[in-house]
Amino acid sequence: MDISWMQWTPTTLYIFLGVVATLTTMTVWDVVSPSRQRKGFLPFGFTRGERLFLSVCIFLGTVILWMAYLPDTNWLFALPVAGIIILIVVIWG
Repeated sequence: MDISWMQWTPTTLYIFLGVVATLTTMTVWDVVSPSRQRKGFLPFGFTRGERLFLSVCIFLGTVILWMAYLPDTNWLFALPVAGIIILIVVIWG
């Protein structure tokens, strides 16, 4: 199998390892302590895994909207904004 077309940079490797570590941690955590649905200010109850998925969607959406509407600014400024929104959803959502 030839994967020479892939651009494996250190950043790509770190993101890939981060995703694998997150999924492994969530799997072990759910086996040790099964999650229960919890309802906060969001209209539906969510489990830990669903909140993780929602956090990834919020992160991607925030960065994409930042780059679309603020193209002259560095996209890294979107990270704290996404982090605050994610914390609010994970803690109180």
